[in-house]
Amino acid sequence: MNYEIEAKIITPVHVGAGQEKKLKKYIDFFYPKETKKIILVDVSRFFLSLQENERSLFLNKLAAGKATDFYDYLRQRKFDPLKFKIAEIESPHEPNDEVLPLITTPSGNVRVPYIPGSSVKGAIRSVIITHLSEQERKNYDKTINEIALLGNIENNLMSFIHVSDFMFKESRIDRIKTFNLMQEHGEWLAGWKHERKKTSCDFEIEGFVIFCETFKIGSRSTGNVRLKKERLDYVAKYRNNLPHLSFFKKIHSLEDIFGIINEHTKRYLLAEKKFFEHYHDSEANTDLIISAIDNLIKQIPKNNSECLLHMGFGSGWHGITGNWKFADDHIHTGFKDGKPCYKSRKVVFRKVKEKGLTFYPMGFLKLSILSEA
Repeated sequence: MNYEIEAKIITPVHVGAGQEKKLKKYIDFFYPKETKKIILVDVSRFFLSLQENERSLFLNKLAAGKATDFYDYLRQRKFDPLKFKIAEIESPHEPNDEVLPLITTPSGNVRVPYIPGSSVKGAIRSVIITHLSEQERKNYDKTINEIALLGNIENNLMSFIHVSDFMFKESRIDRIKTFNLMQEHGEWLAGWKHERKKTSCDFEIEGFVIFCETFKIGSRSTGNVRLKKERLDYVAKYRNNLPHLSFFKKIHSLEDIFGIINEHTKRYLLAEKKFFEHYHDSEANTDLIISAIDNLIKQIPKNNSECLLHMGFGSGWHGITGNWKFADDHIHTGFKDGKPCYKSRKVVFRKVKEKGLTFYPMGFLKLSILSEA
């Protein structure tokens, strides 16, 4: 069964290429303040434009790793970022030293950000693992692991789902702060991280801010999902002893999977709301985060031809592993020696003149079935 799918960005989504791919200011990008955009550049082209006797100095400055010194070197040589531009990305605020970029693929001379099908499938897989683990606890109450739930890599039941990549045209640079519990007089309270080892209850725009490329809210892309029933039939015939084969046999359409995703998303968002209500603090602006969560709950589709899926950077431990390993405890999950181990949340914030401060839980997109073949 093949489905044409539309993916619509509901809150800022980031799927990156790994920590090693961070964009460095004055090396990978520049920020002409009047443009409100970052300019991605290809400094290798500038290197090739240099005379042979100038190239060793360029390489020495680059290898030294001091971005401001390298910038001074480029200015002395009248380097124009626009002449070596790869792309422009909307950025209402000037980034610090680094930006986390989206994963991209070249299309001619154009840089195209996209959500890999493997990332979408991974998010669906997490939902199905959570669903199966709940059934496992009800029936057997035993230690749970992925192989027990889905089978080993050779016969993994998720191999019957294939998801294509989703290409997007629009992105922007967002700012992210870390909501982080802090201990005061023996009590755990709401806080925001402002330095590596400093957390306080009041929200501050500056300090320990992550600049991150995200897909624009409202942007859309189309792709495909295929349910490979022939793969499931093969596994059923030759590996009939897999414990949850019967569950997968009951999946007759993508709507069945979307229904499970919507139930999971609602349960997760209600648990997140409970978390922020438990640690409510007006100085920490938790009321604005709760309001954002309520808005997401309202957007969970009632028709299972659509689903609200949570994925990508900022999904958090509870959004991936914690939701099935510690399903019964969302507030105190992972307490060790009296300390909550999974006590932080990454949240996008924007300051709009008309509305003031707005928060966005990261990583929500809506998948909709456009057609079936």
